[in-house]
Amino acid sequence: MLKIVKRRKHSEHLIRLFRNSSLALVLLASTSYGDPWANAGDERTRFHIQVLKDSGKIRQPVSTWPIMWVEVEASLTDVDVKMLNRRELWSYRYLKHVTSRAKRAISGVKSGYLA
Repeated sequence: MLKIVKRRKHSEHLIRLFRNSSLALVLLASTSYGDPWANAGDERTRFHIQVLKDSGKIRQPVSTWPIMWVEVEASLTDVDVKMLNRRELWSYRYLKHVTSRAKRAISGVKSGYLA
């Protein structure tokens, strides 16, 4: 009887472990930066791009999504950081961070769309 109880607890533990691992994998996969595109559902990136677009700091068209990371990065190189207000600087830094993160994520993959 004791062996059956131990087996049941062990199998319940394995099921719980599998369920938690599966959930973690789904969450990690949903925040993928290995794509050449900023996803249309990425509201945070969309917001920060729109802040810089509305202020006239970037000229990149932002009405069509997804947007390529290389285009975002190219637009940021034209921005004069000294002329940004606090809100624009916050958006600029965020976009620099995510483009850098996207570049690192794909650097192990043979791709050169973020030079």
